[in-house]
Amino acid sequence: MQRHLIVLMTLLCLLSPLCLSFADSPTPQSIVEAFGTMYASISDYQCRMQENCSKGSSYEERTMNIYFKKPRSIRMDILKGNRFADTGSIGVYKNDGRVTGRKGGFLSIFAITVDKHDPQATTVRGLAFDQSDLKATLEKMQFYLAAGACTLATGAGTFELVFEPRDPSRNDGVSKDIVKLDYATLLPLSSDSFEGNQLVQHAQWSSYILNAGLPDQLFDVFWDPRQLAGMGIQSVHSLPVE
Repeated sequence: MQRHLIVLMTLLCLLSPLCLSFADSPTPQSIVEAFGTMYASISDYQCRMQENCSKGSSYEERTMNIYFKKPRSIRMDILKGNRFADTGSIGVYKNDGRVTGRKGGFLSIFAITVDKHDPQATTVRGLAFDQSDLKATLEKMQFYLAAGACTLATGAGTFELVFEPRDPSRNDGVSKDIVKLDYATLLPLSSDSFEGNQLVQHAQWSSYILNAGLPDQLFDVFWDPRQLAGMGIQSVHSLPVE
């Protein structure tokens, strides 16, 4: 599986307009377009996500396993969190406007289904399940290109895109977003959102597994991802929790 992933990443790089020629310097527009090409090549992905955000006096911190399958099934397994019964919680979204989830601990035997904007299914900033995947990242960058300013910098193996909307009120009050992408794969590594000078949301992604062939059964809150190993499917489930 790892060999297949390496081959896929090589192909993505070869196909990417950023890798075809360095005669022209990459621009925010060309990077977002290449990101869209990369996303189009993915049928499913998994990753480990660490996130913290704040809204007024409310603060949230979580470590999660993320599973995504097109057209837009999303599963989040919360491995560690600071909210009530967060640790061990599971939520599933199937592109139908609803989230089915169950809490951790003694409440894990119960599952409920709520609207995706219900506070039980969002972050403390009100972000829904489908506002944190690769498609949402692409849409966010496209929004900024159309309705804001963007600057580009390169770091140690990364592209850093700094987005500033013309009207933060259209963006939940966020006045600046900094998105870091891996230089070779264009996969997101981190995202930081600011209200003025205050950091209000940070997300970090790692340990991507692409096109593993995730089964539809995974997107059931009572289905155990440990079964993926028995199906010969590599999974982030086995990664240690830091």
